Amino acid sequence: GGGGGGGGGCPAEATLRDYFTLGKDLRALSAHWAARDQRFAALEGFFPGCRLLRQDPLECLFSFILSSNNHISRIQSMVDTLCAYGDRLEAGDDGEAFYAFPSLDQLARASEADLRAKGFGYRARFVAEAVAQLRDKPGGGAAWLEGLRSDAKLDEARQELTSLHGVGPKVASCVALFSLDKYGAIPVDTHVWDLAVNYYKPELREAKSLTPRVMAQVEEAFAETFGDHCGWAHNTLFVSELASFQKQLPEKLRTPPRKKTLSAWRRNRTADQTWIPRSSASSWSSPCSACWPAAYG
Repeated sequence: GGGGGGGGGCPAEATLRDYFTLGKDLRALSAHWAARDQRFAALEGFFPGCRLLRQDPLECLFSFILSSNNHISRIQSMVDTLCAYGDRLEAGDDGEAFYAFPSLDQLARASEADLRAKGFGYRARFVAEAVAQLRDKPGGGAAWLEGLRSDAKLDEARQELTSLHGVGPKVASCVALFSLDKYGAIPVDTHVWDLAVNYYKPELREAKSLTPRVMAQVEEAFAETFGDHCGWAHNTLFVSELASFQKQLPEKLRTPPRKKTLSAWRRNRTADQTWIPRSSASSWSSPCSACWPAAYG
């Protein structure tokens, strides 16, 4: 469905309304979700105004490609490095330089070797190869992504996205949810699996790994509870599980710490195609939160 609504008397206002999806009546949506779920109803008052940002698809895609087995500050640093290939914007009051996120042609100047030298590790190959794939798309990669936003259904968009290097099922769901207006997408990782097991589908506790079938069942559990905007509702629930926000909750609403198990390693490996030790959970968040696709207001 369409994103953030028009309105506004100037281009800047229209851009901001679109980016913050102000065309969505979050109050009505939240009331609907609270009526369908006790957990959401209990949490809603602690996170009022938590809404998704409607990000540029190209920027969103590469931000999430960089998020694999990574932590927030490093992802931000890598995104800043990519932005240096883009157009320089007017400097801030303190003289700090700002850059627009680069186009595909500008990103093509960043070779795999250059990015490896700048600390991107194996992600350098993902970025370079995904850029090449997108530039080969008929009409260009930016137009191809816009087509996924406007014309494709959720499953089709995810299938197309996973054809790109560095994009697995979870990253595809993140890009679909946070930039392609696919509000029924649920990016499933161990954190979201825990949410489903603890509050919505306890029988999934027996899953040994995050197979495509299990991921689909997790998404189905959220859809059954929250409806066609379940991705929005999931975002508030996900934010509430982050350590910094758990501290704001009364004890009775805090989720008990998870046990570290071999199965948890397997679930992470299946979802991300990379090894993510549970012991790193304090410094690593899923890509859904790593690029902070939520705003308050």
